[in-house]
Amino acid sequence: MLQEVLYIIQNYYPYYLEGTRNTIVIALLGVVGGILCGLFICLMRMARKKQVLPFCLRTIAKMYIAVFRGTPVIVQLWIAYFMFPKFIPFPSGFFLGMDLEKLLPCLLAICLNSGAYVAEIFRAGIEAVDRGQMEAALCVGMKRGMAMRLVILPQAVKNVLPALCNEFVTLIKETAVISYLGVADLFYSNSLVKTMTYRMLPSYLVLAMFYFVLCYVASKGVGLLERRLHRNDTH
Repeated sequence: MLQEVLYIIQNYYPYYLEGTRNTIVIALLGVVGGILCGLFICLMRMARKKQVLPFCLRTIAKMYIAVFRGTPVIVQLWIAYFMFPKFIPFPSGFFLGMDLEKLLPCLLAICLNSGAYVAEIFRAGIEAVDRGQMEAALCVGMKRGMAMRLVILPQAVKNVLPALCNEFVTLIKETAVISYLGVADLFYSNSLVKTMTYRMLPSYLVLAMFYFVLCYVASKGVGLLERRLHRNDTH
């Protein structure tokens, strides 16, 4: 078994390296899109209760979060793959060897899914900021929107930064499902190697090694970031 694993690594590592690169790019784009989407949904979710329009925004945000957190990612991907091209003219061509007409609907679905989780991360971070910060900003003449943008959000972002980095680690693993739609990520590259070698178990062992290294390195980076933030808070 060990010899077969070493054989696959020695002869087919370029496939895994290309897939690893694509997985990192997809996860990065997914988490950036998820942050932008999640922040917008979070602000909708925290709109004031007593007015009609904010109440509608809160309801829409709650429904969005419930739907995307309550359905499997693979189902969301298939719906996006078939539905989004009917309304959005995705460009043809290739990016890093990935078909854009397949990649972009999947990436959009990943961003929307991640946004539902990031919205709750942001909400927890904003609610962790002392209420006196908002009251103090309003007392010096700031409007609520300006106070949120200049006072509350910078503190909230610092609170949730480790959680956002963990979301990136999670996306590295979750994006494996896009291989079923033909997007050339790490899991898809392993499928090619498996087809060429007919060595099922060894190829999956190599795949697990690559995913483990990716997630381990990313997790260590998150740990270093958390310790640095903790040192800055203590000084």
